[in-house]
Amino acid sequence: IPTLILAGEFDPITPPSWGAAVQEALPNSTFFTFPGLGHGVSVAGACPQGVTMAFLEDPASEPDAECIAELAGPAFVTPGSTAAVEMAPFTTDLFGAELSGVAPEGWEEVSTGIFVREQTALDQTALLQQAAPGIDSEQFLGLLTEQLGLEESLQPLTTQEVGGRTWTLYASEAQGALVDIGLADDEGITYVVLLFSHEEERDALFESVFLAALEAIEVEV
Repeated sequence: IPTLILAGEFDPITPPSWGAAVQEALPNSTFFTFPGLGHGVSVAGACPQGVTMAFLEDPASEPDAECIAELAGPAFVTPGSTAAVEMAPFTTDLFGAELSGVAPEGWEEVSTGIFVREQTALDQTALLQQAAPGIDSEQFLGLLTEQLGLEESLQPLTTQEVGGRTWTLYASEAQGALVDIGLADDEGITYVVLLFSHEEERDALFESVFLAALEAIEVEV
């Protein structure tokens, strides 16, 4: 019976050595190891998916697996080596108004003005950009404190002129992540920008992501 055996190089559950052992007992089998991938490799990307589909379409022939040569190992991000972040413009609907600004390329917008990096399953890095009419920054901060479980009576760190507005900046922690908060009142609209980050990346992301978001955020009612 034609059999295709696939393994991810870093599979901790069914490692490549097990695949090799299976191949020894199946004389009509083909075995591939995919560099840089883990468990469930058959649905882990275009290359293993293509190999799998080619085998299902023609089990009697060995599938073309040249794409394996183009796979590289995982890109590790270690403390102090935050990858460069490119900011890109975005526009989205915000309760009938148009919210625009910039957000990191490659981060997914999971809700209006909320962008998450999700580099790993445990990555909490995120950027939130919102605006609201008819509520001042002090009231907005109270809502954030309650919703995020921030420390009460949060005191401002500093004020900063960015993008033609005076921003009041705060810093806190929430659910194990550092939180930078910027609030500004402008012509009856309160703007808020939040950056959730980890300690080793906070300074780099503050400069490249947080301040860039303060500079660019706008609302057109």
